[in-house]
Amino acid sequence: MGLARQAHRALALGDYGAGGAQAAGALGLDGAHAAAGAARALAGARTGRLDEGLSDAEKALALDPDNKQAHEAKMRALNAAGRYNDALVAALAALRSDDSNALAHYMSAMAYNG
Repeated sequence: MGLARQAHRALALGDYGAGGAQAAGALGLDGAHAAAGAARALAGARTGRLDEGLSDAEKALALDPDNKQAHEAKMRALNAAGRYNDALVAALAALRSDDSNALAHYMSAMAYNG
């Protein structure tokens, strides 16, 4: 199993430290790996490393504009940083990519009902 896949498995189990480390390892092997970038972005956003998470999410989205985890990481990082308007813009972009994205629906509804 590749490092990016191991990172996603660790994140799914809630082990953000291991997920971030495995994603970083995968990025060390292939810096243009969208899935690994998205995994590290989500780990960063969930563990308070907001700038790192946002940067990784934006890089992953540049490689794969439809990457759901990268959209989630970007929304979470922006929201946690108090950048609510930017989080709304990110949620709307996520919905353009996948209109069934539950987190994007939630975040956009919260912004409009704020």
